Amino acid sequence: KKYDHQLRAAQSQHGAAQAAADDVYLELRRQLSDRLVLWRQLAKRNERFTKLLVPNANSNARITVQAYRNGRSDFNSLIKARVTQLEVRLKAIRIHIDLLKAQADLLYLAGVGQ
Repeated sequence: KKYDHQLRAAQSQHGAAQAAADDVYLELRRQLSDRLVLWRQLAKRNERFTKLLVPNANSNARITVQAYRNGRSDFNSLIKARVTQLEVRLKAIRIHIDLLKAQADLLYLAGVGQ
């Protein structure tokens, strides 16, 4: 009788520990899935900025500088093009940083390096 009681208590503790471990596992899987979605979104944005928006902003700024030098553009247009160029570059840097943070989160959640 005492043995049965101890056995039931041990089984109950084991079941509770298993349930807690399962909850932790499911939460980590959810976090991993969420971070993977975020990483993919940021990777697409990073590529768009790197391959399209930053080069276009740089090109527009160069063209505006040339137009200003040749007297075909005013100073306000020159300043606007340069500000836009810097804002786009800054946004690209922020996106890249966010991408690296998301990658670090993924590596942590996947247990890489532990």
